[in-house]
Amino acid sequence: MRIPLFIQEEHEAFSPLLGGQSGKGVLLTVDPVVHEDAGSWLLRRRIRAGSISRQAGHGTSCRCCAGRDELNAALQELFLNRVRGNGPQFAFVVICCAEGKRAEIRQILESDVMVRARYDTQM
Repeated sequence: MRIPLFIQEEHEAFSPLLGGQSGKGVLLTVDPVVHEDAGSWLLRRRIRAGSISRQAGHGTSCRCCAGRDELNAALQELFLNRVRGNGPQFAFVVICCAEGKRAEIRQILESDVMVRARYDTQM
């Protein structure tokens, strides 16, 4: 069963996503988001926007050769810590990004086969 992963732009409210699951999720914010959600999270983490690779496909310094960007690496680390019992047993992940960046973030996530296998990207 894949873990639900929601991509929200900073102007959107989280409450409809949580549906009574406050305190059971992880919030990843991609800078320069300044959103300070008052909700309860098992874990919060900031990701530097400049650390996210926008290159798709196979080419010079591709992802398979250059490694994961910070966002995909964070999702990998969260998953492995969860299954090994070394981290929070979260029920879902919310990625909060700047306005107009949802499609770009989704494309980056979907380009990583391990993220696609472990997380169910939802809108």
